[in-house]
Amino acid sequence: MNGHLRRALLGGYRRNDVDAIVSGLEEAQSAATRRAEQIEAACAELEKTLVDTRNKLGETSARETKLAAYVVELRARREELEQASRQKAEKLLEAARADAARIRSDAVVEGARARADVENLIRFRDTLAATMRTLTQEFERVTSTEPVDLETVAPTATVEEAKPAPFAPTPLTPRQHEPAEQATA
Repeated sequence: MNGHLRRALLGGYRRNDVDAIVSGLEEAQSAATRRAEQIEAACAELEKTLVDTRNKLGETSARETKLAAYVVELRARREELEQASRQKAEKLLEAARADAARIRSDAVVEGARARADVENLIRFRDTLAATMRTLTQEFERVTSTEPVDLETVAPTATVEEAKPAPFAPTPLTPRQHEPAEQATA
């Protein structure tokens, strides 16, 4: 189609030229209609995709909201557990410190008792050694071959005057340490 209309002899335009232009316009309109239908179909597909995407976005947003709430809940729970753990650890630490203080106190008391016992045993040993020396001297004096004048010998401490050490056994009197056979004879 060249778009030129030739004039007819009696006026107007030549029919063939007009028919050609009309035919060309009909073809262009038909092509435009087909293209509009294709565009409408594409728009319908895009609208469907848009609706699906919006639905998925809504579902995703709902899941995101649930997950955010779950994260907040987990954080709160974690903080509660951490607080409870800290409190329990502090209580255990306090109990351990109290036990340690009690054990130290008991150890100090036990150490003092042990020192007192050792000091008492040392005094008892010293008293026992002194008593043994005195007894040995008396025994040697009594068993010596020289006659002894009992009136000239200085009196020794009596059993009642001796102060026994705290762990010392009760001093024996001469009759208590004699064999049982001699006591009955």
